[in-house]
Amino acid sequence: MDAIRMSSHTYDVGFPFKSERELGDHFVDLIEQSLRGGANVVVFPEYACQALARLPGYDLARIAAFAWSGVFPRVLELSRTHGALVCAGSAPFARSGRFTNRALLAASWREIVAEKRCLTPWETSFIEGGEPEVFEWNGLRVACLIY
Repeated sequence: MDAIRMSSHTYDVGFPFKSERELGDHFVDLIEQSLRGGANVVVFPEYACQALARLPGYDLARIAAFAWSGVFPRVLELSRTHGALVCAGSAPFARSGRFTNRALLAASWREIVAEKRCLTPWETSFIEGGEPEVFEWNGLRVACLIY
């Protein structure tokens, strides 16, 4: 690999979306723009999907369904198409009747498991995640740490 070309996004909590589909399309559009612009690594902040919490009826289970069924398959496809490393923020991930805070992380089509290990005192709805996965991407050994 010649160089890492990273595109880092912040999330505007004031983005005026009216539905989960609109928010998902917004995330995917930003990722796609970055990749078409030459980035091979795209990163969003932790909890980007939590923006849905401001819509009525969105609890952790519904946010998790949005992230893992609505957004993540599209992230995987963009990662595969562009051979890119994409972290579309993090979202609740259901495990053992509770939730971990897991990164929506894909490397050249492969899902990479990276969960938050050390929770803050106010993250009482979450459980600690497992060990981070070390993976290879374009000749590099990589790990995504959420602490």
